[in-house]
Amino acid sequence: MAAVATPQIGDMMKVRSFSTMVAAVMALLMMTVGAASAQEGDDADDLDFGVSCVPEDPAVGDEVTCTVVGAVPGETLDWSVSADGEVVASGQVTAGDDGTASFSFTAVLGVVLVNVAGSESGDAPATEVAAAEDAVDPDPLTVDDDDALPDTGSNTNTLLLGGLLFLLIGAGAVLGVRRKRESVDA
Repeated sequence: MAAVATPQIGDMMKVRSFSTMVAAVMALLMMTVGAASAQEGDDADDLDFGVSCVPEDPAVGDEVTCTVVGAVPGETLDWSVSADGEVVASGQVTAGDDGTASFSFTAVLGVVLVNVAGSESGDAPATEVAAAEDAVDPDPLTVDDDDALPDTGSNTNTLLLGGLLFLLIGAGAVLGVRRKRESVDA
């Protein structure tokens, strides 16, 4: 007479422990993928001293706003806008506690250089702003609606596919354990 193998409590505990471990690893991977896809905000303290202006391609007469980052907090900064070596706008601004400051000027025809300098921070790399008589919207499909949500660049498709993959692996593990139990019981 052939001996029939009966499942042992220890074997069941191993399967349950393995299933729990797989679920924990899958949850950890899902959290890691989600955290890696999250975007970090700008921290002015971690930025190099520099200036950026928007819009970069304004129409003549548009207001251009420039933001300085990485300056020494409380420092007085001198800024100037020059076209063909001639200063067309200039002023002073004080950096805030976070090392940022901003100023605005009216766009003139052609390419202008925006320069910012501080006694402690030194000279920031010059920024170019090119103004045309009639600036063309670079992306006519962009909705200029205050109610529209911003495009943050976040994409959860990979996260969703990863979750489905883990779900299929878990379902396969459950079916495999059931079949093994049924074959042992038979």
